[in-house]
Amino acid sequence: MPMPIKPWKLNQSNAKTQGSDVRSSDTVWGCANACKDCYARRCAMRDSGTFRPTLCNLTGRPIPGQVYRFGTMGDAATDWTHTHKQIQCKRTEGMNAYFIITKLQHYSEHARAHPLQVSLDPLTPKETQRTLRNLRRLLAKPHQPIMLRIKSIATSDPILIGRQTRYLAFARKHNLPVLETPWRTFRKTNLTQYNMLRFMYAWIKNNYRMLGSFLYTLPSGAYADIKVCDLRGEGCAACGICEAFGRQSVV
Repeated sequence: MPMPIKPWKLNQSNAKTQGSDVRSSDTVWGCANACKDCYARRCAMRDSGTFRPTLCNLTGRPIPGQVYRFGTMGDAATDWTHTHKQIQCKRTEGMNAYFIITKLQHYSEHARAHPLQVSLDPLTPKETQRTLRNLRRLLAKPHQPIMLRIKSIATSDPILIGRQTRYLAFARKHNLPVLETPWRTFRKTNLTQYNMLRFMYAWIKNNYRMLGSFLYTLPSGAYADIKVCDLRGEGCAACGICEAFGRQSVV
């Protein structure tokens, strides 16, 4: 069955991007990925009762000087043909700084044409295996800039530590920069379930948030190019990592 289609504003911001040059948008709203405690899914279920993937036709013209982030309320890789068409259309209108956040569960040669932040999640090992398979295919040929978004969990669980260590080793092997995205959870039960190191977490803005970096403490951490997402907890305006990534030239 074809996915439904709806209009979607190109120029949007949220609490995290407020005050920065980053604009959040989507070519696909909704997602079938299994991310634990997904914030986008919670918001969607609260507001509309569904998170079924829906294609977005982007409305509005790009604003000069802004960086566009696709993958806020869905995964653009769900339909690469549609995503490629929508982004190419906006590029002809002047959008020259952007990137896509994706778990890369679906592969297409279109993916090579776009800057990507590819998410690796130690809590969804089957999905991450598929991500890595597709990523290897992507890396085998010329491509636009790629950064790995590794979800980090400060834990004593050897299985979760092993997964995160392997993701760092993959980054080092392929000379890919890493953006550590510390997992935020609103469930206190997760602290016990995943053997999380409680001294590294604090209750901030309705979530348990990690204080600092966990990947740097792992054996491979010293060898990887690691940056930490929103390390100061002050949003995109104070961070600047994604903005700098999105401003890399796109051929």
